[in-house]
Amino acid sequence: DILFLPSTDGNPPTVDGYVNVGITGYVYATEVCGGVPLLVAANAATTDHWYTTNALQHSSIVASGWIDEGVAAFVLPLTSGKLFMLVLLNQSHS
Repeated sequence: DILFLPSTDGNPPTVDGYVNVGITGYVYATEVCGGVPLLVAANAATTDHWYTTNALQHSSIVASGWIDEGVAAFVLPLTSGKLFMLVLLNQSHS
């Protein structure tokens, strides 16, 4: 599991059980330049988090029992047609 937490000063908050891996990207607190919401859902049983910009995908995972944690931030949409998937694991789950 990984948590993406916004920070205005570049210093992420400390969360028990998680290690700071540094800045992984830049996001916006509000919608700018055609930004889209980065939605987050959590699985209470495993403490996993799921991030997506796809509202239908988000609704589907919430309907399957995940907890809707709303909008984490706003991100700029991909314009190249490429899609990147990042899979990261909390080592305590391995």
